[in-house]
Amino acid sequence: MLQKKEIIEKLKEQIQKEKIRWKQYRRKVLDSNIQDNVWPLHIATMFISIQTTNKNIYGPPVT
Repeated sequence: MLQKKEIIEKLKEQIQKEKIRWKQYRRKVLDSNIQDNVWPLHIATMFISIQTTNKNIYGPPVT
């Protein structure tokens, strides 16, 4: 039982470290974007069409 608790604690610690690392990376990227005033542009390359009895709906797929 002790070994299981140690493994769980190690996993929780690793998850927390990853969260911190990604937050730091995100902050760094946002700071860079703010300084350069360059923002990513997302372009949809595929559209979905849904036909209902009343209308047709077109839009990019949600991923």
